[in-house]
Amino acid sequence: MAAATDRMDGDNVQSEPSVMELFEWIWRKKIPMVIGLAIGALILWGLTWLQAPVYRAEVIILPAENRGNSNLLSQFAGMAGLSVDLAASPEATYPAILQSHALLGELLDLEADSTDMALAPRLAECLDVDLHEKYARERLKDLLRNEVVSLIQDDMTGVIELRAEMPHSPELAARCANEAADLLAKQLGRENRRRASRRADFVGARLEDVAGELADARSAVTEFVAANRSYGESPALTQRYEELTGETMALQRVWSGLREQLEMEQLEAQGDVATLNILDRARPPRDPVRPNRISALILGALLGLAVSAAVLGFVEARRS
Repeated sequence: MAAATDRMDGDNVQSEPSVMELFEWIWRKKIPMVIGLAIGALILWGLTWLQAPVYRAEVIILPAENRGNSNLLSQFAGMAGLSVDLAASPEATYPAILQSHALLGELLDLEADSTDMALAPRLAECLDVDLHEKYARERLKDLLRNEVVSLIQDDMTGVIELRAEMPHSPELAARCANEAADLLAKQLGRENRRRASRRADFVGARLEDVAGELADARSAVTEFVAANRSYGESPALTQRYEELTGETMALQRVWSGLREQLEMEQLEAQGDVATLNILDRARPPRDPVRPNRISALILGALLGLAVSAAVLGFVEARRS
């Protein structure tokens, strides 16, 4: 029994093909396997021609330095319970503004330019939307929001990449990206002016309070000097005088800081401060990003090779 078992184990070991035998088998079947490889590659490559080419245009944007959120303003905003709204980071509003109904509506309302027709009919044509449908405009907005325009921001550098992907038309992709970037800067300017106006109102009210406190402090110093002309001869009176003048100087510094902050907020509220700097405008791309025909060709070749090898192995196993 042990001898029979050893013979059976020896037969199993001998039945396992070696690497050289596997390569010899592949070489014998090279013609059908090459045919399978070619068929798989041609099938997937041909399917890519049935898909609409999608072009991507990109605009590179650098946000301007946000000068409205000084430590002094943040402290006062926190005292007033307004820190979240007044000192909010504008970076958090970029995607919301880009995908807002207001911005997308303005994008669809753009008229014809020197090189192209009005934007809405061109978008409807490329995105296969019938403008005569009842909710065609809302459908276009949803397509723009979910499939066409997108925004990516680098956390390290703060640089924003605004993308527009459009089937069939690279020129329309570039125009859509540029127009969306311009409208984003416009909408962000409006939002910043609104917030700057609120901050200016807050700082102005606080400035009036500090001005009143400063006037009272100066009056207290004047009255103290008038009532104690020889205060320098008394250590206690000298200490009191230093306390009063110290409070006055502290209030003076706060008043000066608030005054400077108010001027900055008023300048931003008037729209004289840039919010976004467009570093590189979009140009019509030469090649589509989808479908990737080279990747499809390689993937099809690998699938064809695998399928042909499996079929040939199965057929040969059945014959033996």
